[in-house]
Amino acid sequence: MIYGVKIFYIANSRIPTEKAHGIQIMKMCEAFARAGHEISLLVPKRKSHISDEAFAYYGMQKSFDIVYLWTVDLIHWSGWVPKVFAYLQNWSFSWSVQKYLDKNQADLLFTRDELTALSLPKNSEIILEIHNISRILRVKTARLNKLTKIITITRGLKNELVRLGYSANRIQVLPDGVDLEKFHPSLAPPLKGGEPNSNSVPPPRWGRLGGGATVVYTGNLFAWKGVYVLAEAAKLLPEHEFIFVGGSPNEIEKFKTETPAKDIQLIGHVPHHQIPGYLAQADVLVLPNSEKSAISKYYTSPLKMFEYMAAGKPIVASDLPSIREVLRESNCILVKPDDPVALAEGIKKVLQDKELAEKISKQALADVQQYDWSIRAKKILELAR
Repeated sequence: MIYGVKIFYIANSRIPTEKAHGIQIMKMCEAFARAGHEISLLVPKRKSHISDEAFAYYGMQKSFDIVYLWTVDLIHWSGWVPKVFAYLQNWSFSWSVQKYLDKNQADLLFTRDELTALSLPKNSEIILEIHNISRILRVKTARLNKLTKIITITRGLKNELVRLGYSANRIQVLPDGVDLEKFHPSLAPPLKGGEPNSNSVPPPRWGRLGGGATVVYTGNLFAWKGVYVLAEAAKLLPEHEFIFVGGSPNEIEKFKTETPAKDIQLIGHVPHHQIPGYLAQADVLVLPNSEKSAISKYYTSPLKMFEYMAAGKPIVASDLPSIREVLRESNCILVKPDDPVALAEGIKKVLQDKELAEKISKQALADVQQYDWSIRAKKILELAR
């Protein structure tokens, strides 16, 4: 076990952000800090529509430093600014990181940005975490292959990297994780009169309609996440209440335009620390990822998957290689992806068979114990020299 390591976690990401990667970054830094390491999160200084301070936004106590570095900040003008400004932002942040490292040293440099990894001092201990296959990974194989270690969040990502020429013995697969303490069903906020308590924000009309069940999805409303398929499945189960928690205003507007959402409550984005309250009130949790994109089929390790498991509720999920790395028939109901009828049947099955629902929920809760962020942080530190 390694103690007292000084770590710079370098992330070219807006923090705080409503996107899932912000949760992963903050939780990993918190896990390093809780393990007794000195951690600084280096991120670009960018404009944000989120006014909350980062730790407050994520419902966390301050346990590490966040260093905001200068960067060209034009990509928030996404309506008309050319893609060249995104590249300018990337390169300017890398430059700022190099300048910062000229004056500050750490035992370990950890990043999830390939361009940043290329610019880090070659004599440093570097770990690169991969979440998707980028153009840089395809064209800079020889240089990135010299890194101390590469972490991928799925075996599918590792397999693709090996196919591209990366050394298999340099790649460690570590799926995403969850804060078990926050999501455990015994600690979830209790219901009060059918409404969430003060730890959560009640939707406009919360509760079961006509005695039906509550089916919950959390996350963004991207097509590859299967939300449009779930919307079609909802039409086949009109007696039940479908709650979608997440999505930006633009995503919600697009969703309403393309799919009549009268059968679905669209809650929109809520702070992450409120998610356990929503999961606690669900009868079924759904992970309807599509197989039509590689990121969904092979590469993703959804945070919601681990949160669902930790909530101790039955899960219905798409039968995909990426999902099967964690879920299987013993801890969830797996259904054919991109098939509303199959998805609806899976939801009906878990609602009608209470014994099965309890069995898979208990198994998922037992299986997720190995995916706490603290365990993941320990495994990462064990990769370091």
